[in-house]
Amino acid sequence: LLEEEPVVGVGPGRYVEALVQRPELVELATQSPRPVHMVPYLLLVEGGIVVLPALLFLAWAILTQSWRAGALGVGVTAGVLPFLLLDHLNWSYPQGLLLTGLWLGALDRINASQPEPGNGRYL
Repeated sequence: LLEEEPVVGVGPGRYVEALVQRPELVELATQSPRPVHMVPYLLLVEGGIVVLPALLFLAWAILTQSWRAGALGVGVTAGVLPFLLLDHLNWSYPQGLLLTGLWLGALDRINASQPEPGNGRYL
C-alpha cells in the first residue's frame, strides 16, 4: 500500500478500505482485514511521507516536555508510550484523541508545577 501512494498515503482511517481493494494482499492474511497494531507503520501508510516531519516534530516535542517534567513526566510518558506505538486507538478513534489530549495536558500541568531555574526557588 505504501508503494502505491508513498507521498500522501491512502488517507487517514482508510487502511482497511485500501487493503480490501487489493485481494492479493487479503489472501496472504490469516484473518479478515483490520488495522495493524504497529502505529508508526499505520501512520506512514495512511499519511504517506508527508506526515513524517510532523511526526518527528511531535516526538521531539513530547520527549522535550517529558524530560523537562523530570522523573514524573518521564514516568507518565513511559506509561503511555507502548499504547502510542502498539495500538491504533489514539490514531483511529475519537476516544483515543481525547486520551491523547488528556495525557498531553497532564504533561503540560506537570511542567507548569516545576520551578523555573534562577528564580530563587532552588536551594
